[in-house]
Amino acid sequence: MLDKFPQGMAIIGHNWEIQYANKKMEEITGYTFDRNKARKLWDLYSIEEHYHFFQHYLRAMEKQEEVEFEGHLYNRGITVHVTVHPTDAGLSIFLQDITHYKQQLQALKESEERFAILANNMKDVFWISNDSFTQIHYLSPSFQSVFGMSRREALSKPENVLNVVHPDDLNRVKSGLALMRSKKHQVEYRLVGPNGEEKCMMTKGFPVQNNGTVYVIGIHEDVTEKNEMLKLKEKSQQLSTITQMSAGIAHEIKNPLTAIKGFLQIGAANPDLRDHYQNIILDEVNRIEAIVQDFMMLSKPKSSLQKEEVEPGSVVTYVTRLLEPEADEKNVQLIYNPKSLNDTISTEPKRLNQILINLVKNAIDAVDHGGIVSIVAELSSNDLTLSVSDNGPGLSAQELAKIGEPFFTTKEKGTGLGVMVTKKIVGDLNGTISYKSKKGEGTKVTVRLPRY
Repeated sequence: MLDKFPQGMAIIGHNWEIQYANKKMEEITGYTFDRNKARKLWDLYSIEEHYHFFQHYLRAMEKQEEVEFEGHLYNRGITVHVTVHPTDAGLSIFLQDITHYKQQLQALKESEERFAILANNMKDVFWISNDSFTQIHYLSPSFQSVFGMSRREALSKPENVLNVVHPDDLNRVKSGLALMRSKKHQVEYRLVGPNGEEKCMMTKGFPVQNNGTVYVIGIHEDVTEKNEMLKLKEKSQQLSTITQMSAGIAHEIKNPLTAIKGFLQIGAANPDLRDHYQNIILDEVNRIEAIVQDFMMLSKPKSSLQKEEVEPGSVVTYVTRLLEPEADEKNVQLIYNPKSLNDTISTEPKRLNQILINLVKNAIDAVDHGGIVSIVAELSSNDLTLSVSDNGPGLSAQELAKIGEPFFTTKEKGTGLGVMVTKKIVGDLNGTISYKSKKGEGTKVTVRLPRY
């Protein structure tokens, strides 16, 4: 029966002789009882190396009291938990191998130390809560500097954390926390300090399960500086674009104004030639008007969108008919290929018209006399796809990379504003635009717009 005992057991006599050892004791110590029966204990284990063991054995024997301790068996390289019971015959010794347990404990301790180093030096606040947010299990030390309250205040009463959230953002924060119970989510909001100062925060969290219990783990991040940097970068980009566009517009308008001024001066000096230059002057005025219209379109806010149900087929048909005369002048063939356009989409018809007009006009301008421009429109359950292809000279990789930059154009009299306008409108309609081109093989432009 003792051989089936889960712990190692041995009986040592009053003269330190080994009287009995079960199978588990033999397995732990590596010594068999049959070969070592009646031998002195120090014959197997030197007192010098195992003084700690003999000290506790002697104490149990002399004081007749139970003793528990941990020790290391050097011949086996293991750590054991030892329980010693004094008996009339001597000592009953029970051994349990706790090496694996001690290794796990040490690994856990090292892991906790590494976590403490990380948590103590993190600017962001690491937190663990139950899924109802009624109990906070952990807050990293940086919480106090970020939220302006002690960790004790938050841990004892979690609702205190919500008290420093800006009132206008409170409902959004509560909704965001509720979503974190079931999935990864983040919410941005403002904190209000004791003196009324505000800081921007980003809280990210997600649910985890441990032994059937759901926790929410997350990070509170102060994004005040980050947001300010983004705004500064955006303003810098806007200023750079405005500067570049202003210089470009001044240059583009100056050319036709110079021509108009010159022809007007000639007309003033030679009244008989006025009618001869009338059409040229009118063309230059129209050119200035087109530049101004494009610039106004770029400044038109997205908020002015007025969506309605539109039939894409009607829009494409209208644009092809509108531009047929221009195509005929260059002997350009317009090919329209509608696909599944039996339904409507929710969009602003004027902006959709402008997108297609700009794309087709650019394609007509790009091809030589006798060229081909193909228009494909396809309506799926999620979006409308418009593709305009031409067999013109195409663009190099360097030219393709500059598409959409202010005043970049490959046309002799182009301004590049048309492409900017098109990209702006597509963005306003929450769509995407892509260009595919190769030198000598033509260009294909694809626009995708959401149906709703």
